[in-house]
Amino acid sequence: MRLKARILWALLGMSLLVAIVGGRAISRQRDIGQLEAGSEAEEDARVFAFIAASDQDGAHALSEKAARYMYGTLGRDIEVVDASGRIIADSIPAEVGGKSDHSGDALALTLRDGGVRTFEEVPPGHSSASRFIVAPVKSDSGRIIGAVTEEYTPIYNEFMAITEATTIQVVVAALAGVLLAVVLSLYIGASIVRPLRQLTRAAVGFAAGEDDVPMPPPRNDEIGDLTVAFKVMMDRRRQAEQAQLAAREALAETNEQLQREVAERRHAETVAREGEERGRQLADDLTRERGHLTDILETIPAVVFENWSMGDISRRFINGYLGKMFGYTPEEWFVSPTFWLDCVHPEDRQSVADHAAAVFSGKIPAGSGSKLLQRWIRKDKRVVWGETYLSVIRDPEGGTGIRGFTIDITEQKLAEQKLEEAHSQLLDASREAGKAEVATNVLHNVGNVLNSVNISATLAASQIRQSSVPHLARVAGLLRKNAGNLGAYITEDPAGQKLPDFLAQLAGQLEAEHASVLGELQHLAKYVEHIKDIVAVQQSYAGAAGVSQTIVVADLVEDSLRMNSGALTRHDVQVVREFEVHPVIQVDKHKAMQILVNLIRNAKYACDESGRPDKQLTLRVSGDERIVRISVIDNGVGIPAENLTRIFSHGFTTRKEGHGFGLHSSALAAAEMGGALLVQSAGAGQGATFTLELPLQSTNPS
Repeated sequence: MRLKARILWALLGMSLLVAIVGGRAISRQRDIGQLEAGSEAEEDARVFAFIAASDQDGAHALSEKAARYMYGTLGRDIEVVDASGRIIADSIPAEVGGKSDHSGDALALTLRDGGVRTFEEVPPGHSSASRFIVAPVKSDSGRIIGAVTEEYTPIYNEFMAITEATTIQVVVAALAGVLLAVVLSLYIGASIVRPLRQLTRAAVGFAAGEDDVPMPPPRNDEIGDLTVAFKVMMDRRRQAEQAQLAAREALAETNEQLQREVAERRHAETVAREGEERGRQLADDLTRERGHLTDILETIPAVVFENWSMGDISRRFINGYLGKMFGYTPEEWFVSPTFWLDCVHPEDRQSVADHAAAVFSGKIPAGSGSKLLQRWIRKDKRVVWGETYLSVIRDPEGGTGIRGFTIDITEQKLAEQKLEEAHSQLLDASREAGKAEVATNVLHNVGNVLNSVNISATLAASQIRQSSVPHLARVAGLLRKNAGNLGAYITEDPAGQKLPDFLAQLAGQLEAEHASVLGELQHLAKYVEHIKDIVAVQQSYAGAAGVSQTIVVADLVEDSLRMNSGALTRHDVQVVREFEVHPVIQVDKHKAMQILVNLIRNAKYACDESGRPDKQLTLRVSGDERIVRISVIDNGVGIPAENLTRIFSHGFTTRKEGHGFGLHSSALAAAEMGGALLVQSAGAGQGATFTLELPLQSTNPS
């Protein structure tokens, strides 16, 4: 810490000590003032309590007079209450006889235990609090007969005024001490600290090599003597430095010459050593990188190659995968410039040759890339598929070359062929399954109609067996028996007289039987015609398989419903038709019929499995200028969310007797017609909607 700061802090410390001592004195003075004010007020209150206890007058005239005197001369409010808290004397006569309105419980406590208490409260109409003291009024026997409440705020204010005056004096003394400390520190700084600081800066500058540094002015004291001694020291050191500098310059010149010679020799040795080491390192790096590149090229599962113009065989390259893919060694491959072309499959050779000619003739610019797909003939005569990626390159001399690699995709091609065959087989199976679905529906519907035919035939046979025709034969026998006297028989014979009425009744009965049998025969004809319609619909769609035809969408939907009508009726499924549009489309009728029959049949199963009484199937036809949508909507069991993504997968089914092929084949058939099969469901128990979308313009014309 600086000398000036130390002196300043010392003086400020003394001032602070004075302030602390003065503060404690002020605090003590305040406490004494409060104690003196309280003591004086308590003494006055006890005196007044004595007066009140001595006042035996019922009107308490003496106490009232004393209270008014205290208020008039000293300005102190006095209130006297009896043991019940009723005011019996007050400096304000109007309040005598009422209850004391002082807040708090000091008065009540004093009436109870006889203790002297002080308290503060803000009287009505005043902004500051007043101080009060409560003293008990006791009888000669010591019993508490009342209390005196006296305001001693004026006494307290007098003592506090003395305390505030003392506080001001202490503060003034402390501020004077601080001011004196600042003045003394400034003086000491100007007369002592400033010259010492100048000497310090001069010493630092001289140590840093400065020759001309400012010094304090001459003085006739200890600081002046220190300044003179410092100047002498600086002069002597300056002389020694000049002599040392001359000797150092001579030595430096000699040393510099010697260092130049040594440095030149070391530099030559370093350059030679670094050149040798760098050459060896470059050779090692080149060998390592070449080996690394060779490892990469030999481990790549592809034939990597570089080929330049037809006559230049010195810059050709091919990696070792050649032997694995084609069965040849690089030497065999490069036996002639066109050997590689002879290994291309004859059916692909011309296109590959044309592409190579375009490259080497400059028709394809440098940097261009291309991809070729061709078959190759291995050394063992097996055919392999290759996918080649090429890049055209140019050298500074104008030569043309290609770089690239060929990947063996034989297994991929074989897999694609197998997949195509499987897809073809799947489509065939789909068509057969669709035919089976339609045929099954036909058999179901025909079977239902045959049940009705059987019932009608049974009823007709029963009615014929129970017919009244035998009665007619008996009547004819009677008439033949009495042919000679037929008139007398009918008019005179009792049995003959009944014969006309019997014939009339028999005629009516036979007429009713004729009408009933005729009705059943009409039903039979209707049922046979219905069977013919069902078979005709099936034959019309079966004969149209694979051929696009122009049909009305509503007719297609109605035919599909007709194919399922028996099952829908048997399972009490209500059919609702919502034909918003009536477009005409060109489509494969058989495939479309297969899809709709399958969807309607599935909807019937879904409604039946739900167990609900209001089973309903809605057929909706909608669309726009591009497509037509046929929606099959049911209120059946619904489809859980986790099954929506698998509903069209092959083999997926939720019915025990299902085979998981119908929706899959329907989706494939829809795609073949250029459309799509979509599904929506809000979840289990919420029904489902299957929508067949078909283009208004056929994508597979016949």
